[in-house]
Amino acid sequence: MMTAPLVKERATLLGFDLCGIAPARDFEELARLPQWLARGYGGRMTYLNRTARVRADVRHWLPSARSVVAVACHYNTAGPRHVEMTDAAQARIARYAWGDDYHDVMGRRLGALAGWMRDTSGPGFDARWSVDDAPVQEKVYASRAGIGWIGKNTCVINPGIGSWILLGMLVSNVDLEPDDEAVDLCGTCRLCIDACPAGAFAEDYVLDARRCL
Repeated sequence: MMTAPLVKERATLLGFDLCGIAPARDFEELARLPQWLARGYGGRMTYLNRTARVRADVRHWLPSARSVVAVACHYNTAGPRHVEMTDAAQARIARYAWGDDYHDVMGRRLGALAGWMRDTSGPGFDARWSVDDAPVQEKVYASRAGIGWIGKNTCVINPGIGSWILLGMLVSNVDLEPDDEAVDLCGTCRLCIDACPAGAFAEDYVLDARRCL
């Protein structure tokens, strides 16, 4: 019998650092996306407007969906830190891009997880998965699955490993016991807002992004 603990155990064996379960529902945060887009926050990402209806409910992407398995991989490294680099001619590459393409790495792992779930569940199993490459709001479901809360930096923050995480999700027609939603621990802290060198976190943008992304 397929259970949430078994799915999480398999996810860990496949190399994921975090795994949680959320129900496949139209959470209230998802309904706010059109308002966010209407304010122009989507910028040149016009695909967000084209896929807004699907993003409003993961069941528009997989009609048989019952559960969402949210996963995350930790990508922080020991260094060097960008703030410690003194050679202006030295390229500064984001940590998540230092290794193999995470879309491929996590995609293969999710495919393996789906294959194991199919073998375990038997006939009738249905699933789709995404690593930032489908019209689904991964951060919302990650938060609802207990992976972490959506912080003021608009990233999912896990209490143990911070926001250095890459997200993926597997949606299936298997009923799995959901985890508790992550608790928002940002409080009154605004260090990320004040420290951002580009001043990218306008107050109203942060509020809206945390509500719907």
